[in-house]
Amino acid sequence: MTLTVSNPGGASVTITGITPTFTGANNANLGSEYTVVASGSNPTSLAGLEVGTFTFTVTASKTATTGGVTIDGSVSGTDANDGTLLNDTGADTAGSSTAQAPAAATLAIVSVSGPPEFNPGQSFTVTLT
Repeated sequence: MTLTVSNPGGASVTITGITPTFTGANNANLGSEYTVVASGSNPTSLAGLEVGTFTFTVTASKTATTGGVTIDGSVSGTDANDGTLLNDTGADTAGSSTAQAPAAATLAIVSVSGPPEFNPGQSFTVTLT
């Protein structure tokens, strides 16, 4: 997944943190259900008027809540000129996705066939399908 961050100001910003967030129905925090790994090539700063793309590999746990998921993020940094702390806790437009229940494997015997009669001690074939 990617988060796009802009620095509309004139000074450079040193990025001190960027975190994707995941929420479900009723704003339930689903963050613990996802493992997020940031790309090593993500920017560590943004020049004035620069836009940066931050890439993450996200893995949903096997027990992740199914249904609609809002994907957003937060970013923090410091103004390179005066050290002012900066942060943004949500995108102008958050993303969305749907966590689907995994396909379940099932087994079912639908018919059994064998001889209509057999004698004690006799071998015979039974077919399960």
